[in-house]
Amino acid sequence: MINWDDARFFLALARRGSLRQAGLELGVDQATVGRRITLLEQQLGAKLFIRTPRHYRPSPLGEALLPQAEAMAQAALAMMRTASLGELEGELCIATTDTLAQGFVLPAFTLLRQRHPGIRHSQRAPRAGRSRGQTARHYQDGALRLSRLPG
Repeated sequence: MINWDDARFFLALARRGSLRQAGLELGVDQATVGRRITLLEQQLGAKLFIRTPRHYRPSPLGEALLPQAEAMAQAALAMMRTASLGELEGELCIATTDTLAQGFVLPAFTLLRQRHPGIRHSQRAPRAGRSRGQTARHYQDGALRLSRLPG
């Protein structure tokens, strides 16, 4: 059975074409990438890459496995997004105009709160003379303003 950790190494080498570049993507050294690929090939009993002095390219079997490895990567990312989205909570302060708040910000927060009830919203109107990111006695997480398009 191929696990996600093995597939990560396979996918990184297939994408990058070199042990060094795959190692940089994965945050490990090139020897670790080479060792993991060799172990995976031994486990499968087949070569996944054609090695040249400068490049690794997927073998016919490697090409056939690439779509499944990509699917595993997408599934892992989806799992991480789902897990992290469930933990959103806290106050989000946006400085904006009343017009933008009514037409955009408040409806967007309504949708956001449906998915993440732990999020609280506050809105502050920016005042003249305040530094960017600062309102009367508070700090904001973001600001939404209208501007003219250049040109």
